[in-house]
Amino acid sequence: MKQKDIDYINEKGLDVIRQHVHDFIAKREAPAFILNDGKQTPTKGCTMSSGHRLCTDRSGA
Repeated sequence: MKQKDIDYINEKGLDVIRQHVHDFIAKREAPAFILNDGKQTPTKGCTMSSGHRLCTDRSGA
C-alpha cells in the first residue's frame, strides 16, 4: 500500500474501513436472491420458444 492509503486507514480507523467495504459489496455485487430469476424470457406464445420445441421434438433430443 502507498503511504497515502496507510494514512487514510490510520485517520479513519478500521471500523470505518470495514463499513466502506460492506457498503461497496452490498452496492456492487449481485443480490443473492433474484426476484424474477427464470422468468425474464416470456415463453407462452413466443415463436422462438415454440420453434425451438419443434426442432428438439423432431430431432429426438
